[in-house]
Amino acid sequence: MQFFLIVVAGTYISGHFAGKREAENRKLTILKQKLENRTKFVYDYSKIVNSRLFLMQLVYWELHLHNEINEYRQNQLKIKYREYYQTLVDWNSYLTYHLISLDSHFCDYNQLSEKLFSMKRFNLLPKSDNLRDLTLNVMQRNFGMLHKHLKKCKDKRLEFQCILNKLELDELEKGYTDLPEITYQYLDLIYQLSTNPETLK
Repeated sequence: MQFFLIVVAGTYISGHFAGKREAENRKLTILKQKLENRTKFVYDYSKIVNSRLFLMQLVYWELHLHNEINEYRQNQLKIKYREYYQTLVDWNSYLTYHLISLDSHFCDYNQLSEKLFSMKRFNLLPKSDNLRDLTLNVMQRNFGMLHKHLKKCKDKRLEFQCILNKLELDELEKGYTDLPEITYQYLDLIYQLSTNPETLK
């Protein structure tokens, strides 16, 4: 009888621990898949943001560094603005998707943001309550400000065939100066969040 009880107890204990191991393995598998999905999203999202910045830079440089009226420069401006504008259309088309994806891939942003925003590496980012607001602040306000200047200057060059005056060049430069670093800090913050399992939903 004692031997029988030992066998039963041993079988129960083995089964209990086997069940716990299986449950833990399932959790690890789900966590790993979530991390992989989030890593892919962050990579794809970074490419989109960087592409928008790069094509915007090409238009800025064309206007700011080549402030002259001739056929070649005007054609270059048309081509570069057309390519940039397409990325803007694509961005606006997927804006809601991007905002929902950021929210679905990250949680506990508020708990971590206080620590992150206290770091000097994020000193140019506007402090925001959530990733949605931060994204709108950076991508709509900072990028939007430069876009407004680019469009105004592009129209003057192409439609009115006029070079830009000093005030217009200064406005362009002011809108552009911190944008590359702001973009870098924004993507860096998202990367820092993405490497922290605590932010997984």
